[in-house]
Order: sequence, then C-alpha cells, then structure tokens
Amino acid sequence: MRRKMLINRLPLYLFFILFSAVSGHGCSVPVFRYALERWRADFYTVIVSTRGTLEDEAVALLQEHAIDHDSLSNYTVRTIDLSTPAGARYAEENDITTTPWLALYYPSHANVRGLVWQGPLNETNVKRLIHSPARTAVAEKLLAGEVAMWLFIESGDPKKDDRARKIVQQTLERAAKELKIPSTGVDIDGNAIEVTDFVDYVVHFDVIDIARDDSTEMILLSALLGSEPDLPFYDEPMVFPVFGRGRALHAIIGDGITEKTVFDGCRSITAWCSCEIKAQNPGIDLLISADWS
Repeated sequence: MRRKMLINRLPLYLFFILFSAVSGHGCSVPVFRYALERWRADFYTVIVSTRGTLEDEAVALLQEHAIDHDSLSNYTVRTIDLSTPAGARYAEENDITTTPWLALYYPSHANVRGLVWQGPLNETNVKRLIHSPARTAVAEKLLAGEVAMWLFIESGDPKKDDRARKIVQQTLERAAKELKIPSTGVDIDGNAIEVTDFVDYVVHFDVIDIARDDSTEMILLSALLGSEPDLPFYDEPMVFPVFGRGRALHAIIGDGITEKTVFDGCRSITAWCSCEIKAQNPGIDLLISADWS
C-alpha cells in the first residue's frame, strides 16, 4: 500500500510545484525554464578521513573540483584527522577502519539527509564522484534546451525493463508532439497576459538507461536510490524526471510507470511555474559538474 501511494504521488507533487503560489505571484515562465535560470543547485558535502597530513593526487583532484575553488561542481570538501579526539569519535560513529576514506553526504538543506556513498579515497573513486556519463549527458541536454531528462533505472529483469522502457519512450515521444508552452500567463494581480517568449519553443524530452551494476554511475545510483527510504528494497524498474539544474523528482516505480503518470509529469514541467522558493518543492539536486550560468 505504501509503495502504491509513492507511485501515485508524482502528479500531485508536480501540481504543488506549479500552482501552490500562482494565486499570489504572477508568472509567465514554464517550470523547467524557471528552475534552470533561478534554482541554484544545493551543495553536497565530501568528507575526507585521514590520519595526519595527506598529500595525494586524488585529494588534490577532489579539492580542485570543489565549489570552494570556483569549479563547476556542487560539493564542498572537509578533512577529518582521525588521530584527533574528534576524528576518533567520527571514525567510531561511522565504522571507518581504513584511511584515506571518502564519504559523500546529501546537501544539508535537501529533503533527504545523510550518507550517499562511501569508499576508499583513490583516483578512480574521486573521478567517479566528480563526473559520470549519465550526469554529463543530463547537464548537456538540459543546457541545450531539453525540457527534462528521464533517468530509467533498470531492474535487471529484461521483461519488466522492456515493458516499462517502452511506455516511457512512447509517452515521451507523444508528449513532445502534443505539449506546447502556454501562450497565456498571469500577472501579479492574477490577470491573464499574452506571452510570446516561448511560442516557437520546441518541447522535447529524453531518457537515459542506467544499469544498477554500472560502476561508473555508482554516485548517481546511490543518490537516486537513497532519495526515498524504501527505494533500495524494490527490484522494479524506476524512472526519475530531472529538470532545471539537475533537480530529480520522486521516482515512478514498476507498475506505476504508465502513460498517464509519465505524460502528467511532462505536462506539469512545461506549465507555468509558481515562482516560489525551491526548498518548498519536492526532489533532490543531483551532484553535477556543469556551467549552469
């Protein structure tokens, strides 16, 4: 029953994004465009655990791409010396027995908190934390004008995956043909106004398939599957709509992946935004390195 509720709540959450504040705020910008231009991605926290001073190429690479160094990634880096009393407590609380150690945490202001992923600090893991093929593709396509990217997480069962993938692909094609950016907006007094900025905008959506055992996508998979408490326990295909600067909404899962749920998601993202604070909306920002400006 709980999963059924989770499956069916996406359209409701999207409705909340669009219309919860329209009555008090004039807006003539679609959701996906407003999020791309206004919603700055939240910062993840990376904690490096060492014993004493550590000079390492992997650490240098990690720090080079941190937001603290004016890079394009949305994470900050903290170093904890486990040989100190505070570090020893941290090691005990997090069962760290090997150093150097790398741990990635969700943004402090996110709708979900806690650990995303952890493992040995080495060059391979640092590179996978900073970049991945799917995250790079998401950023490139959103910046190129794609309304939303749909991340399809395979279950590993070919029959289930083929059924769900077919529904998603066919529905996205239908949405691209049928959906248009509204030509009538609302001013601050609630009066209808004509909007011509998006008359010729080509609405398009795309999907990226990701296998659950794809090691190059371990950070993305951990972030998505950890975004709701019960997701790791389901061996069903899942799809996450991603828009703006990498904002991933709640998953649609298994039999909940229908033409209606996918189409409603597409339609909601192309409608007018309520122009409110990002934190009041569902979803999480993904860790993505991109020049959103």
